[in-house]
Amino acid sequence: TALVDNVLDPLRTWWGKPITVNSGYRCPELNAAVKESKSSQHMKREAADIDTGTDSKQTAFEYIRKNLPYDQLIDESNFAWVHVSYRADGANRKQVLKL
Repeated sequence: TALVDNVLDPLRTWWGKPITVNSGYRCPELNAAVKESKSSQHMKREAADIDTGTDSKQTAFEYIRKNLPYDQLIDESNFAWVHVSYRADGANRKQVLKL
């Protein structure tokens, strides 16, 4: 709920339209199947891959970067989707990456 309360809901309120979560929590088996890191924040319920539909994902990315708390913010495949994570313990790194 920390990710939703601190990042996803504030983003949705600002965006004014639905935001699709393409990937949220992943069990270890699914995480392995999609060849993700064994330390993926998805397995800790701290991360979501989001899509804003046909609108610019880059706009949502920049809003998060400038206005919301986050641990990692990743431009995945030239904004095919945006990965965002948030740590409830408050140790958020504000790390921005492009993959």
